[in-house]
Amino acid sequence: GWDQIYCLLEAIETEPALDKAGTVLLKANSRAGEVLAEMLLDRKNPLMIRIQAAQMIGRVGYVADAPSIERLMNRLEAKANGQQAFSFSSAESIEEARILPVLQAVQAILRAS
Repeated sequence: GWDQIYCLLEAIETEPALDKAGTVLLKANSRAGEVLAEMLLDRKNPLMIRIQAAQMIGRVGYVADAPSIERLMNRLEAKANGQQAFSFSSAESIEEARILPVLQAVQAILRAS
């Protein structure tokens, strides 16, 4: 469930050596892709959890989550472009923009799948 996957992402963030085992566990869970996409899109989650969720979507190859990745990328890119036009950025926007390169990399992986 959601809580277990969240804890797994926290563990991987703390101990990157668990990454491979986490990937295997997520592949075995039929709902993991859906849960990871929910975690990625939920702005209430810590940024590092959202980044881990995106990276796992790419590693496991959840092609069905590609639309979620694209929606978030479009939103972040539009937000960044709007802020550049007006020369302002909130601390939250700057932090959230850190996920954009991760999303771009995951999108490339999913497109190649």
